[in-house]
Amino acid sequence: MQWRFVLPLTFLLIAPSVFAHPHPHARSHLSPDAFAKQRMLQFMKRYRVQGAAIALLSHGKVRTYVFGEALPARHLPVSENTLFELGSITKTFTGVLLAEHLLAGRTHLDEPIHTTLDIPHSRPVGQLTYQQLATHVSGLPFNASRLPYNASASLFNRMRMHYYLKRAHLLFSPGTHMLYSNFAYGLLGQLLAKQAHLPLTT
Repeated sequence: MQWRFVLPLTFLLIAPSVFAHPHPHARSHLSPDAFAKQRMLQFMKRYRVQGAAIALLSHGKVRTYVFGEALPARHLPVSENTLFELGSITKTFTGVLLAEHLLAGRTHLDEPIHTTLDIPHSRPVGQLTYQQLATHVSGLPFNASRLPYNASASLFNRMRMHYYLKRAHLLFSPGTHMLYSNFAYGLLGQLLAKQAHLPLTT
């Protein structure tokens, strides 16, 4: 039986090799369900993963499996409705959106963000470019104080973000240093959504 890895959702990123086997015939006696459970439990034990959920696609059918606890302190088990943080995969999606905007001519890498965001062009933040946000050289912090690290798109958080940006001081002159910034990418996503007149979650 051939398995295709579809959607890994764990507390750490699972590689497709979790389900690889050095001996193709060694698992022939196991059912697909038993094989998936066996390999995942081995993986979780080896890497001390406390909770996981996976989906596997085989011959057009999707099977889902859940393991362990989502909140070990409360003994809350993982379910198919458990939300997992997927690390910085949103930055990949945001980068794709930026590329689409560039190809469509809706923005340019060297365009200052004050043309989209209602921030005075005299402010240092207003002079930041899309390229500086996307390449972690903006001078914005890793996370903004008292704001969700992903610059959540709710109206309340957008207002808080705008208030923060109007008063923000950059940590260094843009382009002179590199500092990984969740907040810069959250801002970039909001800017692209505003240009497209669509919510970021669409």
